Amino acid sequence: MNKILVKVDVQFLIILFLSMFLFGSLIEGFTKIKYIGLYGAILFYLIDIVKSRTFLYKQYFLENRTLFVSLFLFIFSIILSIIFAFSDISPSIKEFRVEFLNSFIFLLIALNIRNRELLIKTVFIAIIFAFLFDVIKYGYYYIKSNPHLNLSKRLDRNFANYFEVLYAFVFISFFIFKNKIVKLFLFLILFIGLFELLLTGARGAWVSVMAETLLLILFLGVYYKNLKKVLIYFIIGISILGSGGYFIYKNSSLLQSKIHQGIKPNGRDKIVKTR
Repeated sequence: MNKILVKVDVQFLIILFLSMFLFGSLIEGFTKIKYIGLYGAILFYLIDIVKSRTFLYKQYFLENRTLFVSLFLFIFSIILSIIFAFSDISPSIKEFRVEFLNSFIFLLIALNIRNRELLIKTVFIAIIFAFLFDVIKYGYYYIKSNPHLNLSKRLDRNFANYFEVLYAFVFISFFIFKNKIVKLFLFLILFIGLFELLLTGARGAWVSVMAETLLLILFLGVYYKNLKKVLIYFIIGISILGSGGYFIYKNSSLLQSKIHQGIKPNGRDKIVKTR
């Protein structure tokens, strides 16, 4: 009984530290949280391996062979792009080591978690809190630098980078968590985040989010076999967002200029060594 209790406790601690790592990776300015989470997860993972001697990797690979092959091909394509870089490849190698090595360790440990349901829910909670943190942080600095809320002033463009990554997970959370208060909370922070995204003026991010939304609707409709329900959620959300977006558009010369600018790439279609 004590051995089982130790295993459960160690697994829970691994999940907790993995969530800390994920949270720290998805916010700006608190890298200590990220590395505490990573090293804590590694420590308890090694303890769990010594105690349980359980490895689930072969099982997951056989069940998700196509997914894993796609992942390896993706990583291989990145390695090729680094090898054939235009200039010095050392910064790219360092970035690859920091970002992909950490992510690979996260994946390696997560795949050996036996309580999948707890892992998924905890990870999604970490992502939601990271999204909430980013929304509050960038919103706070926007209001601080723009106390009169002049909507023609641009919000820090860096917010778009976080939003693009987190948006899909927050969207899917509507269908993972059943509590109505949680759903209302998710809708509220997503609603605020979308307005902040508009104020970044990042046209590429706007297009990415639109594409993500269409793919998510298709995926959820197939997964739940109830496309009608998913579309109802989407129509309600887009109606509310559209009304607010129109208000911002009418009061923001930034949005007006960006929309009138259309799809002009602003030189991004040209390969530049220094970019």
